[in-house]
Amino acid sequence: MPFASRRTGSPRSTRSCREQLLIEGRQWLRRVVELHSKSLTLAQHREVLALSGWLALLVGCVEYDTGARHAAESTRQAALSLATEADHAEVAGWAHEMRAWFALTTGDYRGIVAAAQAGAETAQNHSVAVQLAAQEAKAWARIGDRRQVEVALDKGRRLLEGIPHPENLDNHFVVDPAKFDFYAMDCYRLVGEDKLARTLANEVLRAGTDFDGTERSPMRNSEARSPSAWRRRVTATWSRRSSWANEPSKGTANRCHRSS
Repeated sequence: MPFASRRTGSPRSTRSCREQLLIEGRQWLRRVVELHSKSLTLAQHREVLALSGWLALLVGCVEYDTGARHAAESTRQAALSLATEADHAEVAGWAHEMRAWFALTTGDYRGIVAAAQAGAETAQNHSVAVQLAAQEAKAWARIGDRRQVEVALDKGRRLLEGIPHPENLDNHFVVDPAKFDFYAMDCYRLVGEDKLARTLANEVLRAGTDFDGTERSPMRNSEARSPSAWRRRVTATWSRRSSWANEPSKGTANRCHRSS
């Protein structure tokens, strides 16, 4: 489905575009929901449920972008419920990925791990599993667990190798393979693996620049070449880890099976 632009470096970066997209998304969601009252075959019913789930995911993302966090979580839960009813693993996987994304923005790193692992179990045969692995790696990097970072990144790389290159990278709900090196770079920076991080930074810059020097991914490129970003991230991570040392462990074993 030709769903709207991705979170980074898109027209959604302006408030007016986000608000317009939210209006249109809600309108389409209402129209699709109305189809449930029609006489449908079982296959058609499941298709409408899945389409409703996709639209709910989109609306939830935009709601979160515009600061309506409670509404976004309610919409995300609705998308997950629709996915469950339709038996649609991919929609369910992205609903879990949204939970991981929400947790990342609020600093709930163990919540990311729980959401990522739940989503990976649900949608292990879909490309969203790559994004979930990346979210999990980002969480472990911020927690400071170098071994688990490598486990999550290795899982993501293996999954990435097994999926075809997406036809439409403007679709919000597809995985951009070029971003995985960016995520890995960020993780290695945070755990102090500067040599690996610099190697990946060079790859991010290469992939994000056209032959004529035009930058395809200016935000990623800026992050890749910014020494100050390295120091800020590492300092922030160690500061958080020091604060966690005085807190009881929340763990993830009991939080189901399973995140920008």
